[in-house]
Amino acid sequence: MVRSTPPRFRQEKSRYVATVDSRRARLLRLDPAPRGTERAEIVNEIEEVWIEKEYGRPVMVSRDGTRVSVRKDETDERRARFARRVARWLGGEMERAGAERVGVYCAPALYGSFLRAIPKRLADRIDLHRRNASKLTPARVAEETSEARTKSRRTGT
Repeated sequence: MVRSTPPRFRQEKSRYVATVDSRRARLLRLDPAPRGTERAEIVNEIEEVWIEKEYGRPVMVSRDGTRVSVRKDETDERRARFARRVARWLGGEMERAGAERVGVYCAPALYGSFLRAIPKRLADRIDLHRRNASKLTPARVAEETSEARTKSRRTGT
């Protein structure tokens, strides 16, 4: 009797995906699993820590004596600060994990701030997508990002 060995699934490298919104960022590692699926695991995550105080904003006094802030409104400032923090954090996490590329799914409200905050050394290693995937479970993120990769391969975009 001849025994045949079961076919093994093709072992590919793990890929990394980050989800970012205005309050939280997560880095997930997606490992290949049997039958073409991927197993998702949260590597690390950070949350916004905003202390209610003035962050050294320049203030001007108008002619009538009222104070006028030179900066944008506080929400934009919070987003910009968090985007810079996430960009620094993501760079460090990519180095620690040895990730060559990371797909970042960024909420539309934070997209512009995050795009400006990405350091030049990381710009070519990050695939930025305007989509809020932060509320999805890790398994659902794996499903949706693999579907998006399949569609882009078929269409060539």
